[in-house]
Amino acid sequence: MKTPKIFTVWMVSLVLLVGMPIATKTAHAASLTVKPVHVETTVEPLVYIGTTVHIKSTIKNLGTPDPILVDIEVKDVLGRKVAQKFYDNEIVVVGSPRTFAFDWTPSIKGNYKISVGLIYPGWSGLYGWTEGAARFTAEVPPAGSPPGHVKIPAKINIYSDAGASWGTLSLFSSNWPSWSWNTDLGTITSTKTEGPSALTVTYKTQWAGLYLYNDGVDTSHYATLVFSVNGGPTGGQELQLLGFDGSLIAMPPILLSKYLPQAKLLPNTWQTVRIPLADLKLAGNVITGIAIQDTTGGVAPTYYLDNIFIE
Repeated sequence: MKTPKIFTVWMVSLVLLVGMPIATKTAHAASLTVKPVHVETTVEPLVYIGTTVHIKSTIKNLGTPDPILVDIEVKDVLGRKVAQKFYDNEIVVVGSPRTFAFDWTPSIKGNYKISVGLIYPGWSGLYGWTEGAARFTAEVPPAGSPPGHVKIPAKINIYSDAGASWGTLSLFSSNWPSWSWNTDLGTITSTKTEGPSALTVTYKTQWAGLYLYNDGVDTSHYATLVFSVNGGPTGGQELQLLGFDGSLIAMPPILLSKYLPQAKLLPNTWQTVRIPLADLKLAGNVITGIAIQDTTGGVAPTYYLDNIFIE
């Protein structure tokens, strides 16, 4: 006799229920009597990049004194986690709130928020989460330089192999990885403007692009994008540049030819380009990337770049 469908469904449901992580819940039965509560998080409302911000989160317990994990996270204006500190297996005694401290040094101008999670030990469950427990703004140090601020370097290296390796941002010890699409990057040692080599850029398809990304660099103290470019064996490439702001939004493109001393890329000839950040719509803004792309709809021949920086 065939098993009725309703019985089959009941049996499947039973199997699924038996397969549920009941043991996990049982393991936390004692912890479920813990009732941690976020009381407050304090932080200076205004800090300067390069100075330490002191974050303090106060937690109280309305239940039994069993271990908990306290997670403190800093997020930028886009909601990206930029810093984190957590305390695992911590006891908060009833009637004795505890304060958990987190010292962090912002390197980029902008607005930040603090989020606090109250979690089972070992990240095995969640008691509660407070998004935006506190907020603060990191600003560029004013003239007069308050104690503890970082000295603002004369330039931001994006690509330079003269004393700094590829992908090194000297200002904040961050990086500029390649997010290029349909593009091969390499090096050439037979021609360069400084250091042992230059960067080669080879587009593989139409509308390919070189794209150098960063988490965000404040340009308040800078005015110009500078780099050296060489037309390679062929020359004649027609290229455009565009920058990306702090919200990862692409600014309107500009033609490279406008800034070339010879008005066009020449074969095997280096030219130094100086582009005001204002022309890229990035003056006094946060920059998260720079892209260079062909404008003809064809596949531009290989060209070379060297010594890319912002000053």
